Amino acid sequence: MAIRQIRELTISLPFRIDEYGTIAATVDQSKIWADRVRGVIGTAIGERVYRPEFGCAAATSVFETEEETETILTTEIRNAFLDYLPLCSLEDVVVTVDEQTRVVNAEVTYTPPNSNTFSLQVGVATINGDQPISEEITWRPL
Repeated sequence: MAIRQIRELTISLPFRIDEYGTIAATVDQSKIWADRVRGVIGTAIGERVYRPEFGCAAATSVFETEEETETILTTEIRNAFLDYLPLCSLEDVVVTVDEQTRVVNAEVTYTPPNSNTFSLQVGVATINGDQPISEEITWRPL
């Protein structure tokens, strides 16, 4: 008897309509888990109306000193994984601040269930006086 493997299908983020006029979806597990990690880390606590406790207070850490930002960001990401991504194993969180641009980056290394280890780099914020806060999120497999 052959064992049937179940493939998870989810909406591909960012949300878009594909070339067939349907909602774009993916079965790529690395993309699915990267989207989940981004969703948790990138959602501010209180942002979701029906789940106000969901998310991470990572973005608010940029208003602290450099050392406090690193500590708060690391703690918030670790807590977010414990609370909202229990199937995903958090391997490491490395927070850096670019001395010239003052961009705060967090590199999150994690292992999804039954998968390889991945690294997700999250640019938390850049604050330059009168310019708006910008956010950049990219990911790459290790």
